[in-house]
Amino acid sequence: MAVILCGILFSMMSVSSPILPFMLAILIVPGLYLRTWRDEFIFLMGLRDNDFPGRNDKLIWVLVLLVFASVSAWLFRSYRLAHLPEPERSRDPEADAAGATVPSPS
Repeated sequence: MAVILCGILFSMMSVSSPILPFMLAILIVPGLYLRTWRDEFIFLMGLRDNDFPGRNDKLIWVLVLLVFASVSAWLFRSYRLAHLPEPERSRDPEADAAGATVPSPS
């Protein structure tokens, strides 16, 4: 990330009209946030109701993700890392020689 920021800063200093690199940076940051938000929402939709302690917790998290979109991805990620277990990883026999692991189907 630091390399990208240094590259944008260098291109802004070396170009006569620095508006284009600045506009690209303005588009990249929200794009990365939207991708993170989408990944968290897809993860939430993939969970079962039994994965949450309360009866309506999944519905509440959906509403939080939709209504408070600016901070909800950070909130749900914090909750997920604190309360939900990581997916189990199993050994792939074909990739065993390389030592790679793949997520188990659930």
